[in-house]
Amino acid sequence: MKVIRGAAADEIEIKRFIGWSGNDRWADYCRGQELLLFLFKGSQSLEAVWLILGAGGQGEMPIEGEAVYCHGIFLAGFPQQKYSVQSGELSGYRFSREVFLAAG
Repeated sequence: MKVIRGAAADEIEIKRFIGWSGNDRWADYCRGQELLLFLFKGSQSLEAVWLILGAGGQGEMPIEGEAVYCHGIFLAGFPQQKYSVQSGELSGYRFSREVFLAAG
């Protein structure tokens, strides 16, 4: 685990995204997936658990090779496409990992 912004313990617990009608994850969870995560702390009852930002899991972005894939959002001026990512299919945007992380 690499923390880019903020602080985190060596190990954290993250509540998985659960798909709902019309908004499924691009692929099932499996060991070894590389992800860029935008997280927030849950309510007091879930104090130790981190949640993925966005009702549609937009804060969970797969990384494959040197690309980061954004999904579930509309970015004016960027063409949205379908991509094969981590043994699944994602409709969204592909950005260079280096450029994407440098923008933060």
